[in-house]
Amino acid sequence: MALYLLREGELAVDRCKRNGIITVTEPTKPLVFMRNPVGLLMVSKGAGMKNLIKTLIFILILAVLVFAVQREMIPFQWQDTMQSVTFHEKTEEDSVDVLVCGTSSVMVGISPLIIYEKAQITAHVRGNSRQPPQVMYLDVKDALRSQNPEIVVCSASMLLENFDVDREEVRVRRGMDYMPLTVDKLRVAKAITDESSWQTLSSYIMPIGRYHSRWTEIREGLQVGDRNEYDFKHGQYAVYKVKAQEDNSEENMQDRTEVSVTESSMKWYEKTAELCRENGIELLLVTTPDQRWTMGKHEAVAAAAEKLGAGYLDYNVDGITEKCGLDWGRDFYDDHHCNAGGSVKLTNYFTDYLTDNYGLEASDVSEATQKQFEKDIEHFHEVLEKYGFE
Repeated sequence: MALYLLREGELAVDRCKRNGIITVTEPTKPLVFMRNPVGLLMVSKGAGMKNLIKTLIFILILAVLVFAVQREMIPFQWQDTMQSVTFHEKTEEDSVDVLVCGTSSVMVGISPLIIYEKAQITAHVRGNSRQPPQVMYLDVKDALRSQNPEIVVCSASMLLENFDVDREEVRVRRGMDYMPLTVDKLRVAKAITDESSWQTLSSYIMPIGRYHSRWTEIREGLQVGDRNEYDFKHGQYAVYKVKAQEDNSEENMQDRTEVSVTESSMKWYEKTAELCRENGIELLLVTTPDQRWTMGKHEAVAAAAEKLGAGYLDYNVDGITEKCGLDWGRDFYDDHHCNAGGSVKLTNYFTDYLTDNYGLEASDVSEATQKQFEKDIEHFHEVLEKYGFE
């Protein structure tokens, strides 16, 4: 089969050479045209179904190779990447009753394993550092393709942020690049690139263009993590270190300076709330212990939660942090993140809150999922003991 490349718009029918220049003549045989990635036309002279099939197979093989290479080029971050890989590739369908999405505060603070150990309720965390509201919504939308949770839990702090998709592009990428390419992902990517001054939709469809310069890093072994590993913590990113914090929370919570929810973030929380209502799912907003939190912030989020028709659990009010037994000198690694030991205490209270306020009962899942949780819980306690948290 002879293949010719002619510029789009030319009448591609046959070719002859005149002084080394390709020219166009009148049609003599039927031709098949196919657009290729560089914007030219691929022409098969005297083409029939057989030649068309060969061309399609070639393009399919090329696409598979490009996507395979692309997967290796995308930066691998354990805390963001593994929860996505495990959720899509290693979590049984319709086996997650509590879906947790949002920023690092819930990603490190809520342990699906402790929820299951205490109440036999299955959960999974889909979060990343400073998770953009757009990605939070997409996480929920994406999860509903394979799961039917009873409750969706979202961190509340981004309601108060005016998220800049360009300045924090890395946060967007860490949440989206490993998600399957779906219509929903394309819609969110389009919304993000519409806000951006330089990002392109094509870079979310084919991230290899965004990361083509990473060959040197990969050759030098800087690709962190193994995609074949299993995330036994079901999305939680437990941090096994301690950094004592001064407790200024009582003083901070007396600050009632008025704070406003940002419209750009509220829009995506509203989309998430609407999605939950359409699917008969409860929505709960959460604020974990935070030395930077104020009563003004609490009141702003509480008002937003009421407007959204969502519940709101704030660990910074009503002495909840103390009720959990959390110790700022032992259970944190900075002023707003629990360490692994703190997450156990925080999650014990959280589990009781879910069962008391939402009537959640033991999950009806397969024996294989039950055994996997039991095995993962045993391993988690071994790791906690290893690092001195038990």
